[in-house]
Amino acid sequence: MRIFICSIVPNELILKLNAPQAPNNFCFNLIDNGAFDKTYSLVPPTYYYDGNYSNSLISYLGGTKDQNKIWKSLRAVLNNIKCAWKVRKSDAIWFYNICAANVVAYLVIRFIFGVSVYTILLDHTPSNNRLSFRYYVPRLFRLSKGMISLSSRSPITHPNFICKAGVMAKEKIQPINKQPKAQSLRFLFSGKLDAITGFPLVLGTFKQLPDIELYVSGLGEVDIEALKAYPNIHYFGYMEYAEYLELYKKVDVCLSLRDPQFEENLNNFPSKILEYFSYGKIVLSTIDYPELSGFNFVKCTFGEESLIAEIKRLNSLSDDELNKYKDNRLVLERNFSVESWVESFNEIENNVKYKN
Repeated sequence: MRIFICSIVPNELILKLNAPQAPNNFCFNLIDNGAFDKTYSLVPPTYYYDGNYSNSLISYLGGTKDQNKIWKSLRAVLNNIKCAWKVRKSDAIWFYNICAANVVAYLVIRFIFGVSVYTILLDHTPSNNRLSFRYYVPRLFRLSKGMISLSSRSPITHPNFICKAGVMAKEKIQPINKQPKAQSLRFLFSGKLDAITGFPLVLGTFKQLPDIELYVSGLGEVDIEALKAYPNIHYFGYMEYAEYLELYKKVDVCLSLRDPQFEENLNNFPSKILEYFSYGKIVLSTIDYPELSGFNFVKCTFGEESLIAEIKRLNSLSDDELNKYKDNRLVLERNFSVESWVESFNEIENNVKYKN
């Protein structure tokens, strides 16, 4: 039996809890398409919700309204131990990241019950402080029996290792719209609105491009009053996922403007890029991801001058020239389908050197 342990929340509570959408999308692509026999979500104690959302595929453990930090921590530890006990007889257990919300379960399962534990690394913020939990995370990954990383650039490696930049269920890959472009291309920036994702860069850029429309969605601090001076910039805040998907109908180009100078971006592949591809959108990225070999996307260096030049170049291209960046369906299915993930799970679990 293959078990998945993650720290996601029920999809219907994402907006209410201000939880990130991307981890849920990633995990549910695997869960809903049969990659695991059972999933346990160790919900961080910072989230509280009423009701039982568990079902045959996934059990949620956690979420508390306790205000006392000691009781919150104790409840989280007890949920970790409860999870470890439930899965102790499993053949293989895959952890989605190793974090404070699941580390006790990881240690108990791996070193007390002796079950084969494997890890999926989606993101990690390094730390050189020996008093920080994050300092020990790379070692915990290496103590697993094998690892899949979304980034081939991460310094966290493992001898039993595969890089897969994301997952995309085949049924979510949309037909390509090759209609003629409007007078000017329209752009989307979504995600966490901070320096790591390049949000200051996108604002500074589009303030200089008053004739080009920018749509913004995500969590972060935004001076809404100041944006009123720039009618080409449309801020929607954090949206219900179904409403967010409606934005795709309004835009042509999706921006991935991560600053390559941040260490966090070495341990991360923005899974939103795969979603952009699945909707037939042109992707403009400030990182030339080796994980996307074979995909057609647009690259530029991180800076306003370079970004402005690339936006203007894109607007000058013909429909035929733009269409080549829209259709990445075949390579998306081949490299990142759920079926390809199951093959990778099997390969790592069956590696004789690490099987026992």
